[in-house]
Amino acid sequence: MRVILWSEFYLPSVGGVEIWSRDLMRALQPRGFEFLVFSNHDGYRRPDVMDYEGVPVHRFRLLQAIQNSDLREIKEIVTRIQRVHADFQPDLIHVNCLPCSFYFLRSGIGRKTPSIATAHYGRIMETGTRKLVREMLDQMQGVTAVSDHVLRDILAIAPEIADRAKRIHNAKPELPATFVPGPLPFNPPVFLALGRLVRDKGFDVALDAFARLRKRHPAARLLVAGEGIEAEVLKKQAQTLVLDTTVEFLGRVLPEQILTLLERATAVLVPSRWEEPFGLVALEAMQAGRPVIASEVGGLPEIVLAGETGLLVPKENPEALAEAMNQLLENPEKAHAMGEAGRQRAREEFDHGRMVNEYETLYRNAMSSSQKVGESS
Repeated sequence: MRVILWSEFYLPSVGGVEIWSRDLMRALQPRGFEFLVFSNHDGYRRPDVMDYEGVPVHRFRLLQAIQNSDLREIKEIVTRIQRVHADFQPDLIHVNCLPCSFYFLRSGIGRKTPSIATAHYGRIMETGTRKLVREMLDQMQGVTAVSDHVLRDILAIAPEIADRAKRIHNAKPELPATFVPGPLPFNPPVFLALGRLVRDKGFDVALDAFARLRKRHPAARLLVAGEGIEAEVLKKQAQTLVLDTTVEFLGRVLPEQILTLLERATAVLVPSRWEEPFGLVALEAMQAGRPVIASEVGGLPEIVLAGETGLLVPKENPEALAEAMNQLLENPEKAHAMGEAGRQRAREEFDHGRMVNEYETLYRNAMSSSQKVGESS
């Protein structure tokens, strides 16, 4: 069974959706599914067509062409999408990119092939884009959202799809059975902020909070892992706050390096200022037995249970974040208990095998329902 998985970006660009897509395909390939990926160019000089871990990846300048109002390039992209679709002859299209709705509709491939969509976020403010997304979702045999928060947003855009829409929580593959979390380090304590270095992630708030924390815990350390357009701004902020020797900017972190990095942490910070749709970093931290301190926004409260697996704080509030960090350092036993509770919750509530089974069922149902419609027409 052939599937085109359409992602806004894809590996080797590292991000939550990219890794989620890779893990889903890895799990479904042994079950008889063959994949091809559509993706947007991400600013790095990558070829239009490449093979990544045995999966063909076709990249397009989707967003750039629209931003530049380049009608010629838009037409060329649509033609190329149609050609690749015709050559691959998929049994299903899985759209993980709501902003790609323009090209999905313009190319007409959804009228030829059964399709499903997964909403990794739902806040779409532009009226024109909302209209296109609604039109695309109306063509889908099934729609999933990665959290209840996102599902509410999607149904606000397209209430008519309620009978075809459901929430399937994101999940990560389980860690090896032999993995045993190491003890939380308190001498010195180490906080970790992991993700794309963009303003939405609130790492500037983490730096402000850490500067306040160090007045009470001068030995504390902060690791900032990731890359992005705010990297230099954050480094200058750390210098201004006189944190040069206590904050370490690690740069890009590969997926296989994340677990080792998490084991260095006493707690993980997720200080997002935007409506985080889910929060894979929080889930990864819980799998590794680390307590999480997160903003109380978006889908994060569905993952982090306040007072049980971590602490929730108001967004853009460095004072509250610093106080939460201090709470864990003043109560090591509580921090350990939260880490263990988070690990158990990750295993029970965010089981990757269960998530994969749900998507396989959705894939097969979408293809089956489309065949029945074709047979009856």
